Amino acid sequence: MKGTITYFNAVENTGAIQSDDGLLLKFSTESLSPNQDYSKLVNGCRVDFDLEDKLVVNMVISKEQNFLEDNIFYLEPLQTGIITSGIPEGYELIDSSDIALNREARNSKALKFAFIDLCEKLGGNVVLDYKEERFTRNSIGFSFYMYRGTARVGLIAKRADENTDGALSLRDLKHKIRHEGIEKIADDEKKSKLGLKIVKISGAILLIIFTIGFLMSGS
Repeated sequence: MKGTITYFNAVENTGAIQSDDGLLLKFSTESLSPNQDYSKLVNGCRVDFDLEDKLVVNMVISKEQNFLEDNIFYLEPLQTGIITSGIPEGYELIDSSDIALNREARNSKALKFAFIDLCEKLGGNVVLDYKEERFTRNSIGFSFYMYRGTARVGLIAKRADENTDGALSLRDLKHKIRHEGIEKIADDEKKSKLGLKIVKISGAILLIIFTIGFLMSGS
């Protein structure tokens, strides 16, 4: 028999198959034939199987696939935007990172451009949950205003026909954001903050030592 997986829970290792002859059948990873990779079981996956006493057995992943995600098409926005909340009407959120990234710039406009550039380099087309604030940075002998912000990388698109120029499949869109790159940037930011904190603590300790030494030499 042949069918399509309509549901799979990777935690519980159970799912459901819609057979080509109209039956809705439950299965588990124990239904798989030996040497089959259960990690490839996703919604829309085509499978071949046998039925024994209404139980799915000898299930194998079909060589010819026709994933649902390959037959759903979208158009991305013409330019990368910035969103403080919500999603523009007519668009769907296809993918996003849970990690908020940080940037600083001399003014608000430059900060927005920095996030847009970062978002595009990481495969996104929208800057999500954008927040910014102005702060004062002190330097030797003077101080000046700076802007810092946080945001997440996202990818939005609107439904389209497969014959529409520039349309991409849902499967292609889901693999555009470079999540590993986002994780690396976030990790580098943590290390940078930790390094700066260590430098400040070391500087404070040296200042205390110098002050104690100066006072002792004076006495």
